[in-house]
Amino acid sequence: MPSSPPVAALPTRRRGGVDTVPVPEPTPVRHPWRAASGGLVTAAAVYAALAGGLLPAPLVLALGVGLLVAVPSAPDLARRVAVNGSVFLGWVCTTWWVRWPVPVDHGALVVALVGAGLVVVVLGSARPWERVSSLRPQVATVDLLLPTG
Repeated sequence: MPSSPPVAALPTRRRGGVDTVPVPEPTPVRHPWRAASGGLVTAAAVYAALAGGLLPAPLVLALGVGLLVAVPSAPDLARRVAVNGSVFLGWVCTTWWVRWPVPVDHGALVVALVGAGLVVVVLGSARPWERVSSLRPQVATVDLLLPTG
């Protein structure tokens, strides 16, 4: 089995003439059963915990912020928070358009699906720990302004 090149050998994105995050080549799912079972368990557990009110409010807030930052939509933190926050608010509203056969907690459903998607991406890769580290955004000094709004 051929090994992939080290991260330093991968091409990088350029932003303002500065090299930023290395861009790893997308790898096919190496462990489909592990990824699918991990995703299903995660979706069920997160939805049950959020919809059932089993988690205290600070933990729910930490889970939401963690998922907002973990979805790799942009290389830097500020842009990632802006894009993911907008997409989250949009998807929560669109889940009301679907007629569900049972009562559904729409916010918990979206959070559970996002969490399950991240678990599928991580567990399906050949090297899960490298995939987890690739989800970490670049942090700059300007990101200290995020809590101030």
